[in-house]
Amino acid sequence: MINQTEIYKDLNEIKASLRVVKNGENKFQKYKYFKLSDLLNALIPKLQEKEIFYSFQNEYIGNDVFKGIHTFTKNDNSISFTYSFPLDTAQGNRIQAYGSTMTYAERYGLQMIFSITDDKDDPDQNDLDKTAKPTKTELDKLNTAFENFGLTERADKLNFIKSNVGKVSSADLNKNDVQELLRLLKWIIDKRDI
Repeated sequence: MINQTEIYKDLNEIKASLRVVKNGENKFQKYKYFKLSDLLNALIPKLQEKEIFYSFQNEYIGNDVFKGIHTFTKNDNSISFTYSFPLDTAQGNRIQAYGSTMTYAERYGLQMIFSITDDKDDPDQNDLDKTAKPTKTELDKLNTAFENFGLTERADKLNFIKSNVGKVSSADLNKNDVQELLRLLKWIIDKRDI
């Protein structure tokens, strides 16, 4: 019988060979992006080769915050990746806001799981890069927190982040705090600064 370690191994092999073409185009801001269908069209055949079933679910937590759950199942064993995300309340129609938020969440969740990064043509990415560098105080606080958990090796720190970031409660952090946390974690993971 297959175990979760084998599913992780299969997903890692898929990750190493996955090639996704950007077909989404924002004509107003003149950049290309990955659509959810681009990701799924590249991913689903590779999952089928490994006999892995993929599903995405969302669960309402409260206060316009949802939990996204990506589940990969093979031979009755599953692994799930879970994180929380806010509803895009900028849209006037709540049904449309819900649909676009779920699509956005699944798309960016898959990009995180399979390390599919956007390039500099994406203005959202450019804005994030301009403000991404954490201050020395932020890094010191983070490293102190890691030390309190007995984490000294970089791999242990990254595993801790990856396994706990989705468990942050929306009641504990406001939207700006969540954005700052994600900015800091993105810098740490991308720039190898821990």
